[in-house]
Amino acid sequence: MYAGGNPVNAIDPTGLDHFLILVSDEVDSYAAHARAEELRNTEDETPEGDKKYHTANVVYVSNPKEMEAAILAEDKIDGGLIWYGHANKKELILKEGKLKKHKRRILKSPEEKKSKSTRLTFKGVEKLAKATRHKLGDDAFIELNGCNTNKNTKGDSISDKFKKEFKKNDVGGWTDYIEPSWKTDPCYWEDGKKICPPTKWDYETEGDFDWAY
Repeated sequence: MYAGGNPVNAIDPTGLDHFLILVSDEVDSYAAHARAEELRNTEDETPEGDKKYHTANVVYVSNPKEMEAAILAEDKIDGGLIWYGHANKKELILKEGKLKKHKRRILKSPEEKKSKSTRLTFKGVEKLAKATRHKLGDDAFIELNGCNTNKNTKGDSISDKFKKEFKKNDVGGWTDYIEPSWKTDPCYWEDGKKICPPTKWDYETEGDFDWAY
């Protein structure tokens, strides 16, 4: 699922850490929950020979305030802060409004189509870091799974901004677009209800996952 290797193995090979996974898009919730299960199933042994596992919480966020509250609600994030959703080079899209065009067909309810988008901008990252950086352990990483989050043309991507504000933490993102491998959203509307059948999927990308410096 991750081009360029698994950031967890690169940063924390021993396990036993706590992770917070934030998700802002329904399609990416598949990836978020799969990642949480992967982390929870990672085991290590204590000096006494007891098995220990990662812990991971998944929280849906649709605006910067919810993102801040979710981080503050954790005791300590010493493994990693992981986010899934739509993005561009300059911002994380925490909630989408009505889109005129998009490579992927996004099915929405009438209420969703009328809603306005909410985004985490550079200024929002500054506010988020000021309020929450104390919740991240020194060895915790921040991983931004969205299109172009680390499109590093001039060192001014949203990943670079996170790195600037969360100085002690490694921050990574994607150098190009990432898309689920299906052609369209697998969910559909029927009799006023959104139906999401189980499906297997992976990411397609022309870029790589890379760390900001």
